[in-house]
Amino acid sequence: MSPKLNDFSVGLLVQMCLTVNELDSAADLVDAMLRKRPQDAACHAVRAFLWHRGGDARAADESMGRARAIDAADPLVCYIAGRIAAQKGDTDEAVRQFSRTIEGLPWFRPPFGLLDKLLFPGPDYMDLLEQIHALLRPRVYLEIGVNRGKSLALSAAGELAVGVDPNLSRCSRSSVSHARLVEAKSDEFFARADLHAVLEGRPVDLGFIDGMHLFEYGLRDFINMERMCRAGSVILIHDVVPCVPVVGARQRTTRTWTGDVWKVLLCLARHRPDLDLTLVMTSPSGLAIVRNLDPSNRVLADKLPSILDEYTAMTCPGYNYAADTGIRVIPSGHAGLASLLKPVVEARAR
Repeated sequence: MSPKLNDFSVGLLVQMCLTVNELDSAADLVDAMLRKRPQDAACHAVRAFLWHRGGDARAADESMGRARAIDAADPLVCYIAGRIAAQKGDTDEAVRQFSRTIEGLPWFRPPFGLLDKLLFPGPDYMDLLEQIHALLRPRVYLEIGVNRGKSLALSAAGELAVGVDPNLSRCSRSSVSHARLVEAKSDEFFARADLHAVLEGRPVDLGFIDGMHLFEYGLRDFINMERMCRAGSVILIHDVVPCVPVVGARQRTTRTWTGDVWKVLLCLARHRPDLDLTLVMTSPSGLAIVRNLDPSNRVLADKLPSILDEYTAMTCPGYNYAADTGIRVIPSGHAGLASLLKPVVEARAR
């Protein structure tokens, strides 16, 4: 007598079959479900994935067509369509389908991992930060947004490191014992009367902005940090590539969230064309490298209210928002990173 299985049990068995590449057994389970529920869009999508795994593209397309005809917006249908598109090498279609999955199932982890592999295949941002520190060897380092202290720990070889965060309770003090920690919001820190004393009257060589994930905070942090730099300094900005539009929204609804910090780059490209902007596609959410700084420039500060009006309501178009903006976009691990920073290194040596 065959046991009666609920949907969860069938789904678990199908996953187990896929894990050991038992495609025929998985197909038998799904076909049995479809005989009972021929209008189940997710079952048709799973069948499409099995056909795809088995190498039958025509049957896969037919099954996916049936799934979409029943419910093209079903998050699981979108997820499986995204997986098939990713395996076919169609990144844009995969991103579109995973985006729909995340909108419907914001807690569902798998599409985030797959998007990470698709969009950010090289070294992650911590590896990139370590490389930048090794290339630039900053004497004075300023970090906004310390969190657990992992990025701040990379500054140990310098002469002065300052980390700013409104909540330092998560920070591993032992790993950042070389640094001066300031428990304050970034706006409060930059407004301090003794700010220059905290930095010992020295310009910042390398700055890292990884604070509040909202445009206005990121932009103010850049404006304030640039004032503390010099012409040959470099500012890095984290969380500038939302993998899908909902991740780049101002209100957090997903497990992974960049907020609308990405707008800072668009703003700099438009209102500060004198800056050199590079966007590195590094996991998990991109890193911007800003060069050719001008501490005396007041354009952004003077226009701040109108700039906030211009950008705050803008919605995220997607991970490739920087296309055709003049912003240089490179993959993580790009061989040109050293040559990109070479002028900074040479200028400091003179």
